Amino acid sequence: AFSMHREAQWSIQCLHNPSDPRYSSDGASLFAKYLEDHTGFMELPPSDFDAKRKFYESPLFSWDRDAPQLPNRSYCVMELVPGETLQTPIDRERRPYHPSLQREPPILSSTEKRMVLHYCARALDYLSRFTLLHRDFRGCNMHLVKREGKDGSPCQLVVLDLGVMLRADNEHILSTNLAVQAFRRRGETAEQRKRYDWLPWEIRADGDGPPPRNFSQPSWSFDVFSYGVLVLHMLIGKSQTRVLMDDLALGSEMPDTSSLGLPRDLVTRMLDRDPLRRPHPSEIVKILQTVVPLSDKVADLASEQSPVPSTTAETVSVKAGTTGTGTGTTVAASAAATATPAAPATAPSQAGAPAAADEVDAVPAAAAAAAAASAAASTSTSAEAAAANQNGSSPNGEDLEKLKRKEKRLRAKAVAAAFGDLHSVSSDSELKKDAKRNKKGEERDTKHQAREPSSSEQRSKARNGSSGGNGERDSNKERDRDRRRDRSRDGSAQKDRRRSRNSRSRDRERERDRDRGYRGGRDRSRSRSRSRRRERGGG
Repeated sequence: AFSMHREAQWSIQCLHNPSDPRYSSDGASLFAKYLEDHTGFMELPPSDFDAKRKFYESPLFSWDRDAPQLPNRSYCVMELVPGETLQTPIDRERRPYHPSLQREPPILSSTEKRMVLHYCARALDYLSRFTLLHRDFRGCNMHLVKREGKDGSPCQLVVLDLGVMLRADNEHILSTNLAVQAFRRRGETAEQRKRYDWLPWEIRADGDGPPPRNFSQPSWSFDVFSYGVLVLHMLIGKSQTRVLMDDLALGSEMPDTSSLGLPRDLVTRMLDRDPLRRPHPSEIVKILQTVVPLSDKVADLASEQSPVPSTTAETVSVKAGTTGTGTGTTVAASAAATATPAAPATAPSQAGAPAAADEVDAVPAAAAAAAAASAAASTSTSAEAAAANQNGSSPNGEDLEKLKRKEKRLRAKAVAAAFGDLHSVSSDSELKKDAKRNKKGEERDTKHQAREPSSSEQRSKARNGSSGGNGERDSNKERDRDRRRDRSRDGSAQKDRRRSRNSRSRDRERERDRDRGYRGGRDRSRSRSRSRRRERGGG
């Protein structure tokens, strides 16, 4: 009940509270909104949420001894979040093909994967404003509310389940309070404990039981590690990620993650054993902002997130503005002198970071090329609108919508062409894999639908084809034979039912005799004879 009260109040008092100075409508939209709290803790003193939270999360508080009396049914109300969990399409991509999968939503495209990772990084950046830890940041606790549209509209993601969310107070690091500790039961075997792969190295214990610590500073290091595991889930799947995590612990190399828009060294830092070396979420947002083909609205939302501490990088600013005809948009690219994004001020720089400088520098260059191509696309659509005005045919509402859709398509193609060299894995190879997978699916569907005719159909077809004018008569004979077979089958079924009914009646008679004390056979005949003489009055 206290966990439900706490997660509801995190939403009501912090994440979705417009009166809080750290509030952002764009960051709040990435989390499910809680509406009502009926857990019973609202009526308990103290009235202030922070004071109440510190009282029940204190290391000196015992839930076995000091737990308060609460209603029998504690609950909280939250908004309805449609869609499916993020883990579902991730697992669907690795699942063997079956014809029934055609009725399910498609797997995540490369653009959707980069967009989802961008949403997740922005969500963690928003949590860092409140020094909050989600601690359960994984695909099953996120919902894909909307998929990528055919018109280029981006997908939408919402983060759920704030049940183990905690504020990063130093007194909670080693606390044994049950409201602070989480994941006490992680399995008795090493194979079972591998399922908790989103937990950082410092949280895991050698065996089952309470973790050695609840989290480590800085506050974002816990969830950034979980974010890195989510990146591997989207790249190679959940099962392979658990195998790779063991290899990384032994010094293995991180696979190429450029297809998701993230440099390899950045993902390596996310999974570092030292929490201080893990990057700040705003650094991840800054990098993904240059590789995700954002719409005007999404670009504006991303620009409002927290800046990257101590970083200088090339940026692409996408601004919407109306031209003289009211149809075009202007896209401006500001390319500054670039440097490899540095770590936050609280984290020391990684010694091996310059080794991947070329990989990081390629991202802003491609982004500038994409912005220039997008500007050319918008210029072409603006020229078409101006030509329509010179001809005296002012475009109506439908023409304006067509021009806008055309501009979106041109900009998407320009961005895809600009990033084609950078993300070669997600271009030709993925298209070939999709075509091969679709071809195999069509062949399996064809084999599944095509079936051999039954033996009776073959005999009927052979008779009708070989007997000339007698084909109709032969078919009538066969139909009569089928009817007789059905009648005989019905008759045998009726006999079976009658036999079963007689058997049940015999069983009931035996039970009655057993209750009366008869042993059957001779005793039964004697008792029946006595009862007959009694009825006749013979004594």
